[in-house]
Amino acid sequence: MKETKLETKTKNTNRHKLILNSIYIVVFLTLAVFVSLYILPVINNLGTPQGRAELKLLVEENWVSAFLMLLGLQVVQIVIAFIPGYVIDVAAGMMFGHFWGIVLLSIGSTIATIIIYYLGKWLGTPFIRLFVKKDFQEKYGFLKKTKRTEVIFFFIFLLPGIPKDVFVYLAPLTKIKLSRFIVITLIARIPGWILELAVGKSFMDGDFLVTIIFVIVIVVLATIGIVFRKQITEFLEKRAFKSKKIDNQEND
Repeated sequence: MKETKLETKTKNTNRHKLILNSIYIVVFLTLAVFVSLYILPVINNLGTPQGRAELKLLVEENWVSAFLMLLGLQVVQIVIAFIPGYVIDVAAGMMFGHFWGIVLLSIGSTIATIIIYYLGKWLGTPFIRLFVKKDFQEKYGFLKKTKRTEVIFFFIFLLPGIPKDVFVYLAPLTKIKLSRFIVITLIARIPGWILELAVGKSFMDGDFLVTIIFVIVIVVLATIGIVFRKQITEFLEKRAFKSKKIDNQEND
């Protein structure tokens, strides 16, 4: 008997999930070994001035390698999306400060976005579903139906408490151009990056009071975003359909 299209699609989806899970395991084990061998010993000493001085010296002597290592971790974090983003952001602040931290995060975010965008355009919904649940995709389906997609994406990436990286997977399903999506999301991410970089930078400088203040600000903003996430989503959806209604009236 010949397989139906549904059976073939199901098999392909299961195969993709198996491949994805295998990638998850390999990446996780690789990172676990790397962290155990190289990162944890460094972290254990960061509570002392000597430990922080040693990390600064290590980064200075291996600047390019350290930059590329953290850049790779950020790309993996966005594409695979199981490492909390703020961990990479704070580490960038500790190792490279504000300027080079922003440069690193911008490059990493751009590379990851390009990978996700083209894979999403090429493989379509089956690929997106490997990373985004169906109900989440349907919840934000209005992004495909509005002419204000760029504005809504900007606010999604600007507002705290919203899992931003998963929205990168929704971009290929819309009509937004890759170049505009990259520029919009980079600009929107910068305020959050500045706060998280400040946590790492102030910690390395030994300004622990400043570090605590920045952490409190981040936690408060994130909590507000999480608590009011439903209202934020509803507001964005209303704006999207309101905009669509206005556009239709203008066309009439």
